[in-house]
Amino acid sequence: VGGEARPLSQFLTTFPLAAVVLDPFTHESSWLLDTAHRILTIFREADVRVAFLVTGAGIEGASQFLGPLTDQILTLADPNRSMVRSLGLETLPAFVAIRQNGSIIGSAEGWDPEAWRLAATELADMTMWSRPHWADPPATVHIRVGFGFGGVARPDDHQTFGHLVDDLELLGFDSLWVSERAGGATLDPMVAMAYAAGRTERLKFGPAVMVLPGRNPVLCAKALASLDRISNGRALPAFGLGIADNAEQQAFGVKRSERAAWFDEALPLIRRLWTEDVVDHHGERFSLDGVRILPKPVQDPFEVWLGGQAPSELRRCGRLGDGWLPSFTTPAAVADGIRLVSETATAHGRSIDPEHFGALVPFVHGAIPQRFAQRLRTRQPDLDPAEIVASGIRGLRSRLEEFISAGASKFVAFPLDEPDDWHSTVVEVADELLPLQT
Repeated sequence: VGGEARPLSQFLTTFPLAAVVLDPFTHESSWLLDTAHRILTIFREADVRVAFLVTGAGIEGASQFLGPLTDQILTLADPNRSMVRSLGLETLPAFVAIRQNGSIIGSAEGWDPEAWRLAATELADMTMWSRPHWADPPATVHIRVGFGFGGVARPDDHQTFGHLVDDLELLGFDSLWVSERAGGATLDPMVAMAYAAGRTERLKFGPAVMVLPGRNPVLCAKALASLDRISNGRALPAFGLGIADNAEQQAFGVKRSERAAWFDEALPLIRRLWTEDVVDHHGERFSLDGVRILPKPVQDPFEVWLGGQAPSELRRCGRLGDGWLPSFTTPAAVADGIRLVSETATAHGRSIDPEHFGALVPFVHGAIPQRFAQRLRTRQPDLDPAEIVASGIRGLRSRLEEFISAGASKFVAFPLDEPDDWHSTVVEVADELLPLQT
């Protein structure tokens, strides 16, 4: 307490102790804070001493984790987890009520609402006061992990790509993602997605991300609707403005200064083509009379994810998108981006599903390829490339856990360097990351 070690008995004098035990390195402990604070506040009004017990961190780390709650509730730090072990707790977060003599009144491990109610009831019965109202637990966040490729790593022949698709399906990955570079060596995303659709029954697929400026919105809407139809609703549309590269911009035929306006007119038009029987539209770039596309997509709504990290791109996502999937980013940037996207959506009378935030997360087996390292330094000179590109598959898991704590739940892992063996790499990624899926 305050950097000074004290025995538990000092806090078990006149009153019993009710403590919520938290591990700052778990997602559950983070989203439980508000509920835990409310419960402890209610108990504090009775003859009960209340406390947060933060494990695996000193008092400074505990204070950083709890923030302003440190000033409201007694905070105990258990950096070497000795108190947790002495209490016999194995799974955190936990609730524990302790008598003045040190014996346990009741405890509950993990976020099990019914078990926490029972433990609280035992304490409430002993102190003869009303039981606290327990809120329903927050809905389970659905963590999903996909796999992507592009850049140096490109399984672009029939055998390699086919086997990769098969592995992703059999191992239980959520989705396959294909980057788009008109002048690059990667497969065309529409062709690759169609191939994957015909080869699998469960695997979803999307472009990471598809360049919209320069595409005919009617033909684009038709192609994606057809893909969703033949795959029985497994297509995941994702659009972006395209990278800042002269060659790529020439390939799509849209000047950099015109891309945003093109995007802002094309995407709402594509949505109308997916949902309306007949579309009339007269805008600055497109003019349609009596146009329809059939068949319609299986998914209704056919949700669209947007990429990008610039403030203007985040606001566009809030205005027009259904989800946000940035790449080459950090957990801190994603947390900030989620706030801006959500605030913008609210300002325009919309809402973004809290589970529709994710990230494309690159990793390397060895050193970061020099051309990517240089590009990252140019784009974000204040960041070490290692803060963006995970090192090894173990490092990849740690990075995803950081993104989960930041509020993201949908991920695409992709190697920046060419694996020696694609099958072994996919299996290793599956072993490390797929247990995160909920």
